[in-house]
Amino acid sequence: MYVTVLLIDPAMEIQVVLPYQTGPSLVDEQRLEPGADRVSDAFKATEPTGLHHVIALATREPNDFYLLEQPALS
Repeated sequence: MYVTVLLIDPAMEIQVVLPYQTGPSLVDEQRLEPGADRVSDAFKATEPTGLHHVIALATREPNDFYLLEQPALS
């Protein structure tokens, strides 16, 4: 399985927090074997204050969801 984690802040800024980079080594960072787990590095939620959402996406094939990133709307 290939995992991507998105962070969405109250201003609707979207960031990819896992995998940590793009490019050829993306697949190694993204792959998660059945029964395995992964602990990410800590990250701090920053301004704006309010509800932040974390979304985990899992696919059977390698993916690149960096196209979903966007700056804050406000």
